[in-house]
Amino acid sequence: MPDFQNPTGALMTPRTRRAVAESAARHRVTVVAGETMRDLDLRDPDLRQGAGCGAAPPRIRRALLIGSAARTVWGGLRIGWIRGPAGLIGELCRDPLCPPLAASPMQQLVAAELLGDPMPVLLRAGRSCGGSVRPPGRAWGGGVPWPGLRGRSAVALHRS
Repeated sequence: MPDFQNPTGALMTPRTRRAVAESAARHRVTVVAGETMRDLDLRDPDLRQGAGCGAAPPRIRRALLIGSAARTVWGGLRIGWIRGPAGLIGELCRDPLCPPLAASPMQQLVAAELLGDPMPVLLRAGRSCGGSVRPPGRAWGGGVPWPGLRGRSAVALHRS
């Protein structure tokens, strides 16, 4: 998960992104990257440039990017998607071991409505609320704040 790894909220550095892209190209590996948390990025737009495997230079040619409305819009809305090159998506669709999966038509209609114009409104609301609950000078990771604990590991913490 290159962006907002759950539960830490860690982001893959540009250097690591390049290394993954180069290694994937060299070994002809398809990268499968979870983007389910990416749309929850509340940083300034300038800081978001290049986020995600599909957008980060160098572009990964064989990447499947997995998204979900459950994280971005509504936890009960079990709608997901896969983005990738048309040929690679076609391979998935033709694979007899990959049965077609689809949410109910009602869920699809709800997702289509919520993923349309209301998204900027939802993100603005999240940004305005986030500033009021974020403690000054503390880094947050994932969906919750992470307290700083003494010790280098869970084992060290347990022993102390």
